[in-house]
Amino acid sequence: MDLKEKIYKALEKVQDPELKKSLVELGMVEEVEAEGGSAKIKIVLTTKGCPLKNKIKSDVEQAVLEIEGIKEVEVIFGEMSPEMKKRIFFNLDMEKIAQVFKNTNVVLVGSGKGGVGKSTLTANFAFAAGKLGFNVGILDADFYGFSIPRLVGLEGLRVQGRNNKMIPLERNGVKVISVGSFIDNGDRPIIWRGPVIGGVLKQFILEVDWGNLDYLFVDLPPGTGDAPLSVMNMLPNSFLLVITTPQASASHIAGRIGFMAKEVNVKILGIVENMSFFTCPNCGKEYRIFGKGETEGMAKSLNAPILGRIPLVPEIREKSDDGNPVTLRGGQGQDVLNEITQVIIKRVEELKKK
Repeated sequence: MDLKEKIYKALEKVQDPELKKSLVELGMVEEVEAEGGSAKIKIVLTTKGCPLKNKIKSDVEQAVLEIEGIKEVEVIFGEMSPEMKKRIFFNLDMEKIAQVFKNTNVVLVGSGKGGVGKSTLTANFAFAAGKLGFNVGILDADFYGFSIPRLVGLEGLRVQGRNNKMIPLERNGVKVISVGSFIDNGDRPIIWRGPVIGGVLKQFILEVDWGNLDYLFVDLPPGTGDAPLSVMNMLPNSFLLVITTPQASASHIAGRIGFMAKEVNVKILGIVENMSFFTCPNCGKEYRIFGKGETEGMAKSLNAPILGRIPLVPEIREKSDDGNPVTLRGGQGQDVLNEITQVIIKRVEELKKK
């Protein structure tokens, strides 16, 4: 090992006092020169006016002077590029996010197409899981078309803060966070670009007191744009549950989110077909209003199982619109939703073993 390598090795033990990471690991050691008994080291800081500059300088000098043959150390400082700062803080945030949900099964409920009942099913699955004894949360990531507060009966209520944390709203033990709980007029559009959405999502993860959740159901925005991609990138150890309806135009578009998940290495939990059929209340005959067979094609192309089919039941929609989902207050359709929830949980456990 030459002298330069010894210096890098010694600097691996020197941490940034604020970030609690090695200067070498953070990429802050930009340049090392060693000649005779002298060493010259350039450290790049997150900001030129860093108040901990003298502490870093002292720690670097002490570590390098312990190397046999080094008699003199010169430490000079520079400033990181904006790109480097962004990368470092993103990586640090990702580590924090991983810690928040390290013991939580995160289920992303999504579809490449809107209008398939994704939010309604998110709410119902969450309450069904809660009734099974799990600690459950809902994160409404559908920032442009949020509907979770209404669906879970929390519309009009506001999130409060305590000890520098947001306290999520709660219904029957299920914790809920949504941008809809922060604005006064739910009919006004949210006009945010991708970076803003990423910042709000990060706050909803890091600055909310989630407690110890077993399951977090995330209601994704429809489509395959910046918003769902931001969620998947920020929660890479999650599972995607694809929601579709039987019609060809819906299933072909809905399945696109599954291919996006594969691109970012998010595991596909499976597919739930909503509005599968309608049973006439008078004669009992089943009608395939939206057709049949297309979901099987999607399942084959995504190499994912169909976890369940939900019939077209008016009471599921009606009770959700009233803020009392059938898996919470009972009603027609609750049995199939409860059964699918159990299948989802079983599937999560299977994928965790792979």
